Amino acid sequence: MKGRDTEKRHSLAVFKRMLKQGRYSLAILILFTILVLLSRVAIEEIILNNVQHMGESLAQSYSTEEERNMIGYQLLLELGASYVSEDAVSYMDQDTLELYLKRYFQDAIHVMGEGVIDPYAVVNGEIVAANPWTGDSVYDVSETEWYRKALEADGKVIFTNAYTDVISGKAVITAAVKGEGTNNVVAFDVFPENFRVEDNRQELPEGSSYFLCDSNGTLLYRESAVNGTEEEISAYIKRLFDAIQSGDLDAADAYITDIVGEKRGIYYNEAENGWVSIITIPYTSILAEFGQLRFWTVGILTIFWVLGGIMTIRSYLLNRDMERTNETVRVLGNSYYAIYRVNYRHGTYDMIKGSDYIRAHLPLHGAYDELMATLGKVIHQNIYQDFKDAFSLEHLQELVQKRVRDFGGDFLRRFNGQYRWVNVRALFDESLSVGEVVLCFREVDEEKQAELRQMEFLENTLQTMKESEASKDRFFSNMSHDMRTPLNAILGLSQLAQDHVDDPVRTADYLDKINHSSHQLLELINDILELSKIEQGKLSFNESEFDLRRYIEDCCSSFQFQAERENKAFSISFRIQDQEVIGDPQRLGQVLNNLLSNAVKFTGAGGSVRVDVVQMEPGPHAKYQITVTDTGVGMSEKFLEKLFLPYERDTQFGAKNISGTGLGMPIAKSIVQHMGGRITVESTLGEGTTFTVTLPFQTPRGDAAPQKETQQVQTEEYQLDGKLMLVAEDNELNMEITTEILRSQGAQILQAWNGREALEVFEQSQPFGIDAILMDMQMPEMNGCEAAKAIRALDRADAQSVPIIAVTANAFAEDIAATAAAGMNAHVSKPIDFEVLKQTLRDLAGG
Repeated sequence: MKGRDTEKRHSLAVFKRMLKQGRYSLAILILFTILVLLSRVAIEEIILNNVQHMGESLAQSYSTEEERNMIGYQLLLELGASYVSEDAVSYMDQDTLELYLKRYFQDAIHVMGEGVIDPYAVVNGEIVAANPWTGDSVYDVSETEWYRKALEADGKVIFTNAYTDVISGKAVITAAVKGEGTNNVVAFDVFPENFRVEDNRQELPEGSSYFLCDSNGTLLYRESAVNGTEEEISAYIKRLFDAIQSGDLDAADAYITDIVGEKRGIYYNEAENGWVSIITIPYTSILAEFGQLRFWTVGILTIFWVLGGIMTIRSYLLNRDMERTNETVRVLGNSYYAIYRVNYRHGTYDMIKGSDYIRAHLPLHGAYDELMATLGKVIHQNIYQDFKDAFSLEHLQELVQKRVRDFGGDFLRRFNGQYRWVNVRALFDESLSVGEVVLCFREVDEEKQAELRQMEFLENTLQTMKESEASKDRFFSNMSHDMRTPLNAILGLSQLAQDHVDDPVRTADYLDKINHSSHQLLELINDILELSKIEQGKLSFNESEFDLRRYIEDCCSSFQFQAERENKAFSISFRIQDQEVIGDPQRLGQVLNNLLSNAVKFTGAGGSVRVDVVQMEPGPHAKYQITVTDTGVGMSEKFLEKLFLPYERDTQFGAKNISGTGLGMPIAKSIVQHMGGRITVESTLGEGTTFTVTLPFQTPRGDAAPQKETQQVQTEEYQLDGKLMLVAEDNELNMEITTEILRSQGAQILQAWNGREALEVFEQSQPFGIDAILMDMQMPEMNGCEAAKAIRALDRADAQSVPIIAVTANAFAEDIAATAAAGMNAHVSKPIDFEVLKQTLRDLAGG
């Protein structure tokens, strides 16, 4: 009896617990039902709060996308800041700096796209622009907002609000940055239509609108579902912006009435630069789910009542599943649109989160092979096998064994008929169950497209470099031909002279032609050396006062004689007030010689060449325009685009039979730009060409004008009588020529056949016994620079003072710099101009 009573009491206790749990469950269900039925307002508030969170997230996402759009401008501006920094300004003169800036502007326009930006810079108070405008020289940038903000930001890129551009009259935004250690600023003007939300990953609800405003409420960009006139839209945006600024739209249930009278929820995000991204969602979309919620509420309550009796039993399973989900969330977060737990030992999957397509075709749990087969229907067929191999059960197990915690790659996946890039990751962590990994999918189409665009840009850059290299190869091929032509004449005529030494008249004719061909070859080499100086920014200028009209007439005289001899008309006219100017006449002569040489060269018999010189502005800072017009063969439009590029030469219409490197025009343009001027060309095939050169010259007028510089007249020639010269040269013929000519001038010669021998000869000489050393650069055992350094390092009184002159065929700018660094006093290029050598010796030795 006692045992039976105990059993009865136990059963009663279990029943009471179940009844108690059931009573609690029933109470909870009844309470929940009452709350649901009586809380429509509360439910609506919840929906509005949720929509507010969603809307604010969307606004923040769009704002982030806008900020990403700024990255390209910021990166280019930060690069441009290095061109106007203290280091760059101190390293380059103003003309060189402007040249580099304009190249940078062209590269920036190429990267961002034609017409997207208008770049310019403020350097030492002056504007340097990719597209100069009238009045830029008197434009006061210190009063502009972008310039002040860029100085205050001190190296950080700033963006202004929209304002009306005084040049175009259109709304414009300026991005700018200050160079380090200076008040120089690089800036881009960007028109608002270039601001785009390209392809935001989060789509707006149906009927929604998106607006982007600056910090003043000016509309920069819109994607609106509401149509209206510009005035109506502007008034609507102002009303929106004012309500946002006043805080009237901060509440979840706040709304505004649009142009057509529809209620809209307003959600916004303010970026760091003060710009506001605004999203409006119609209430019809927001509360459309409320009706569905009531329907689902009845269904859920029914399910709850039916399942209420087994809630206690299900609680353990639910808790266990919740824990599994929490583990997954800790590993992955919420960044992926699809998440699966894969057991590579059992070959199964658990769908934690799936795309619409997968959920429609697969259960939440199943065989991994079925998941892979279903994915194969949406992953691009060209890469499906790679995907299948990368995420096979065997490979997943191998990755875990190797402790690879994160593995994956990018694949093309079809969404609604359109392929987009997806990043697939296999993640491993010890917190997961044994034999499990997490397979997750994230859409990365925007980032991938940006990466592909960058790759395309790099490929285009590489192609441009290849084209440039091909252009150089063509140049060297042409140069080789042009150099071989006079060299062939020199060799052939030398042989003829040897064969006819008994005929003085013919020999003299051969020698004249050899001399002409030699000078032709020297001109080709000088062009190459001049281009080397230009490319390294080492072009030098020497200003003096000279008679512009007389100098131009002198330059034209030899070409006028040539033209008349070839039955071509040649005329020159002047309309100038100030003939005396200050500038570099030799550099001006280089430009004129190039233009006149081409004009006469490419004009046939019966044609004409005309030179017109006009003073455009009077006063102490005048501008002169020099126009050279011919009626020659002209140039094609295609070649005109490459006329001023180095290594380019037109061989299609007559130039192929005329000597030259094709470097004359690039050299002329560089000289003109360094002189602060500009050169333009107009040409038509078969009709002729017109070159127009505009140059600024200072005129010596007024009290502030500089004193006229006069050329020193050499009163006496430097004499070599009694001078002892050390000649270091490893070429026997060059040694013979140099020795004979110097001895003919009365000098005594010590010969050294390499750099080490030159050092030893100098060491063995009496102090101050050698008057000068002529040093070749490329010699065996010890080259010229090494020998010069060794001589300068000797412990003797004249080691530092003896003049050492580099006499070498190494005549590029870097060669001249190397000889100077080695301690040499001067540089004379081969073939030696002995008048130049004697002048150099006079300057150094004070003869």
